[in-house]
Amino acid sequence: MTWYKLLDQFFILLLVVYNIGFAINSKIIEILGLKIYSNIFASSLIIILYLLLTAYRYLLYENINIRNMVNFTELPSVSIILPIRNEENNIKTCLKNLLTLNYPSYEIIVADGSSTDKSIEIANKTINNFNENNIVVNIIEEEELPDDWLGKSWGCWNAAKIANGNLYLFTDADTIHSKNSLNVAVEKMLEMNLDGLSIIGKMMSLSIIEKIIMPSFKSLIFLIFGGRYGSKYLRDLAIGQYILVKKETYDGFGGHEVIKDKIAEDIHLASKISSIGSFKSFNGNKIYSVRMYSNYDEILNGLSRNANESMSDKKIGSIIAVFSLLIWKVIPLITLPVFIIEGYDGIEVIVLFCIFSIGSILVDVELNDDKLYYLFILPIGLVLLSWILIDNIFFNRAKEISWKGREYNFNE
Repeated sequence: MTWYKLLDQFFILLLVVYNIGFAINSKIIEILGLKIYSNIFASSLIIILYLLLTAYRYLLYENINIRNMVNFTELPSVSIILPIRNEENNIKTCLKNLLTLNYPSYEIIVADGSSTDKSIEIANKTINNFNENNIVVNIIEEEELPDDWLGKSWGCWNAAKIANGNLYLFTDADTIHSKNSLNVAVEKMLEMNLDGLSIIGKMMSLSIIEKIIMPSFKSLIFLIFGGRYGSKYLRDLAIGQYILVKKETYDGFGGHEVIKDKIAEDIHLASKISSIGSFKSFNGNKIYSVRMYSNYDEILNGLSRNANESMSDKKIGSIIAVFSLLIWKVIPLITLPVFIIEGYDGIEVIVLFCIFSIGSILVDVELNDDKLYYLFILPIGLVLLSWILIDNIFFNRAKEISWKGREYNFNE
């Protein structure tokens, strides 16, 4: 049973227990009117909080998983485009998974951005040792990076120019794809008649700092960009680890050439797809997993790189989202001990809001497919993540960062 189903039952039990408790105490006739008033208020508040939590859970994201397969009889060919730079620690695992996908027709194009490590050597060995299905794999060495281009877009652009598929899947070397992931993604695109989609996969966290910060990251980006209906009403949410787009759509808006100088190229790519077609993002913990960052410096640089560009023009919306999460998930949990210690009136209401906070955190646990102990870690991560984002969105302190051996200057 999933956590959110347990949550449903918990709220029902809470309502029943509260009203039973009231019925027992109703023998105090003298204050029966006050008791009725308090009971109606508290019961209504429980119901309202539950409805708000249900709405939050529904609007935050839409899942896509292996069970969503429709089994179309004919599937279009796919070109998997994998831009890399200094990925010797990731390329073997990623290519092994891509080479064993359960998809009828696809090719892989690896675009190397002047790697200075053993990425290409390891890639060639992996292809020679694990390509049992004889998948067509091309490794291309990019031409020298032009001054007006950024590295990842340049790699994607060079690979797309030689791609033969009807669909393009842009992915990253730090991803681990499930065997049926491409089938599910393509069939979802066909089922919903989309021109493009992005899937936000399972975010793996190994180090302590990752476990504290990264589970909150997915909740925050879904909330800032509008979740389930963001692509229709607010702004397109996409993540560079998994963007699938039709070839004619990609060519129609000009491909990566029109976003060549954008740091958050995934968000801009989604926006361009939406400008001439339909686009949607999904939560897909079973589709692929990714370890985005391995230490605090990478987290700081990575989040700074994206926050400066993808959220700086949405300052009001971003700050509302950040403080909404803090108000929902952190402040009531901090307030409760103060009310208990000081003996303030109204503690019942604070308890109910704490229950709502815990409920919304459980939704985030479900969103990330995490263990239950993340319930205690998420509030701390939200505070740290909020500070990193606010510091960069409003104060732009990370004006220069290094990423994959290249320097980015946000003042240019």
